[in-house]
Amino acid sequence: MALAFLPFEGLEVLTGLLGTLLLVQSGLLTATAFQLRPLDGWGWYLADAIASALAGVLILAKWPSSSVWALGTLVGVAVLMGGISRIVLASKIRSAATSFDRAVQRAA
Repeated sequence: MALAFLPFEGLEVLTGLLGTLLLVQSGLLTATAFQLRPLDGWGWYLADAIASALAGVLILAKWPSSSVWALGTLVGVAVLMGGISRIVLASKIRSAATSFDRAVQRAA
């Protein structure tokens, strides 16, 4: 409701929340990356965490003047990096499962 009556102030608040959310997401992704470290694609999670941290810092460093451009641009970059890292990790898991199945079939 506040966004309807005070759109610019609401946009500033949403931008600040987005910057904070990206920093929190970065911390969680970093922890997840180090838990997935034995897998081949764990570095992509770490790259996603670094990109999220960079986006969060960029938003908060120029806040509130970044409110005009930050929501669309940096959220798009963060979503793109997240999607790429998850696709690469899933393909690594799938190739590992396939090679495991082949090894089991040869052994049997």
